[in-house]
Parts: sequence; C-alpha cells; structure tokens
Amino acid sequence: MKVQVNVTPDISIQYYASPFTSTGTFRDFKKAADTQSRTYADRFYAYAPSEITWSDNLYTITTETDRFSFANPDFSFNEFRSNLVARWEYLPGSTLYFVWELRMSNRDNHFISGWGNNLDRMFGLPSVNTFMIKLNY
Repeated sequence: MKVQVNVTPDISIQYYASPFTSTGTFRDFKKAADTQSRTYADRFYAYAPSEITWSDNLYTITTETDRFSFANPDFSFNEFRSNLVARWEYLPGSTLYFVWELRMSNRDNHFISGWGNNLDRMFGLPSVNTFMIKLNY
C-alpha cells in the first residue's frame, strides 16, 4: 500500500505499508530416497502412521533402520513494515527528508489458524522504530 500527499509543490508526505502473514502445518512426513527418479512416488519414502509418534511436542520416527526425533515444524509468521517519508525541497535541487520506519515481526513455533487471527495479532507484535534525516544540498 502506498499513499502520497503533496501539501505544496515543495512539501510531500509518503506512506508505504506492507503487512505479511504466513502459516504452515505439516503432515505426511517423508524421507528423501531416490531424488532423481523419474517417478515421483519413488523419490521419497512416506513414513507410515505406525512409525510416527507424538509426545512432549516432539515427533519421533522409528523404523527398522532409523530412530530420530524433531520438533513440531508448524509455524505462524507475522510481519508489518511501514515507512513514512516527509520531503521538503527548501531550495531548488536541495531537499530535506525525514523518515520513520516501523517494523513489527514475530515467528511462533506453532500454527495459529485463520488469516483474521494472524492479522489481528500483527499489530500487537514487538516493534522496532527507526528515525532518519537526510539532507541533499
């Protein structure tokens, strides 16, 4: 999203905003087998439900040849970035910029369902504010 307001020919204000949300859930775990096979089904080994157990927020895979564990890979990621730029051309060819950048970002190690739930959470995230001044003369 971008909004620009020209207050006078020499003064303008621009606002850029970019919300982003992403979620992921994982199931049907597989192991790479013959990755260059022409047949898709031969490229991996799909673990059977009897080979996968869930306990203490860990998946454990147990086969005849392997035994390993890994954390739940489900996630929710939310980010909001924005810039507010005020520009003043105080002399022809000489410009003063005031910039405010706001970044809010968070990655949760669990799945939060629904776009609405993630967008609502976005504006309560920890933020980083950056202020800059640029002078061209």
